[in-house]
Amino acid sequence: MEIHDRILGDTLYLEGILTGARGRCLAPELIERLADAVDHGHELTLLLADTVRATTIDHTPTGSPHRHGEPHRAVPYFAEAGTGACPHGGSPHARHTGCDDDVLICLDSPIGDHCPGCQDTAGEPVPWILCPYRPASADLQDGGTL
Repeated sequence: MEIHDRILGDTLYLEGILTGARGRCLAPELIERLADAVDHGHELTLLLADTVRATTIDHTPTGSPHRHGEPHRAVPYFAEAGTGACPHGGSPHARHTGCDDDVLICLDSPIGDHCPGCQDTAGEPVPWILCPYRPASADLQDGGTL
């Protein structure tokens, strides 16, 4: 839906430019091309809206075939303290905290969401975007695109 909103916003912006071009009696070829771009933008937003509706209506989430303690859900994942993503460096800081295997993480350095349910099976963090049990209507994350 985010891409739909961005395209719709750009299309509305182009409509404003088209109105201004018509009001200033700019070249007819320019006005015609701007009108085509506006029409194309509206068609694209309608197609994206139809796609989203079809995806959310037709998709029913599949249950997980394995049994474990963690559900399939998006959970923030943080960078290790002292790495380039950590603004505090390697020295102890109030925003550093411990996790498994005595690794310190920096709570000011989120690097995306992961799925703890998939991590139980894989033995390592699995990005939320790669979770096969993620609902189709979930927001695209970690650089995902439509």
